[in-house]
Amino acid sequence: MLSALLYQSPSSSPGTLAHGTHHRGSLGRRGLQIETYNPPSSFETFGVEGVANPVLAKRAPKDLPTDAREYVASKLKIDSKSVEFQSGSTTGNQKHAYVRQKANGIPFANAVANIAFKDNKVMTFGSSFVKPSKIADAKPTIDFQTCGQ
Repeated sequence: MLSALLYQSPSSSPGTLAHGTHHRGSLGRRGLQIETYNPPSSFETFGVEGVANPVLAKRAPKDLPTDAREYVASKLKIDSKSVEFQSGSTTGNQKHAYVRQKANGIPFANAVANIAFKDNKVMTFGSSFVKPSKIADAKPTIDFQTCGQ
């Protein structure tokens, strides 16, 4: 399920919706302040006929995890290694896949995508993947053993 919190900004014109990416709240009796980040999301539908999957123009269909990862990578112009298959289902000629974004094997919070295929054509695509300008190295720069000293 893809959900997004939409609200109307007081400064926006009537009929214009703005997406809030940062949300603040308090938790517990002590009022612990937390801030969450939800990347902006997009959702596309491609009509009753769908659109050709450009990945399958180059090769025959494989399995759902591979086809989903490669479609998302192609659509968003990212490395397929940064797309991780989460779950999916196949019923007859319809397939649904859910993936998430990762870097250096570490998943991004709230960066997910979903794809619906019918007869190997793309019917819908939704995504909240982020486009980071810089990603920290996966190797820590401080040795864990020296942190407590």
